Amino acid sequence: MSKRILLVDDDELLRKTMRAILEKNGHVILEAADGKEGRNHVAIEKFDLVISDIQMPHFDGLDLAEWIKKNKPIPVIMMTGFSHMLETKGPVRWVWRF
Repeated sequence: MSKRILLVDDDELLRKTMRAILEKNGHVILEAADGKEGRNHVAIEKFDLVISDIQMPHFDGLDLAEWIKKNKPIPVIMMTGFSHMLETKGPVRWVWRF
């Protein structure tokens, strides 16, 4: 079953790679280069899932996930290449059940 997925990451190469993989599996993908752009898409469009980096300029992935939790019932998968983010931000801040 095809899903509409929003990919949010400031790394364009990573977004393009993930997009290619997900589209190959039949999903419809939209991209955003940062959390602010991602929030704008989520505010006006319907998605089945958001996949977001944590560390980004303007509006980070944790802020985006919290905004989504308050405004739209969409599952969010968080990812990061920075292990220190998991240690310093505190996992309790961004773990919840949908």
